[in-house]
Amino acid sequence: MLRDLKARRPEIVTAHLTVPAAMHDRIRRLPNGDSPWTDGCDERHFGGSELRAIQAHGGREWSPHLADVTPERVAEARSLGLAVGVWGVSQPADIAAMAVLGVDALTVSGPAWAVEG
Repeated sequence: MLRDLKARRPEIVTAHLTVPAAMHDRIRRLPNGDSPWTDGCDERHFGGSELRAIQAHGGREWSPHLADVTPERVAEARSLGLAVGVWGVSQPADIAAMAVLGVDALTVSGPAWAVEG
């Protein structure tokens, strides 16, 4: 989908959403081990790095679940020229922690609590 959209409308900014490491065992695989969902953007083909796979796939943003964000992974994303947009943010402390890491975007659940006094 991302590759097709980029070919048709290159001006549209897209992001490569990744699932938490704890969910990797739930990814459906073909007999050869690839997933039909990844369109070749598979870490197994890039030294085990999701981020290198995203870069090779033409990605501009890595969108991980909050549970997968570490200073090291943010630094790796930056070194590859990727923006970082975190999803799964559900607590004010999450916003503060991501601000310290300097992520580019957040997908926040329950925005009413985020603006409460």
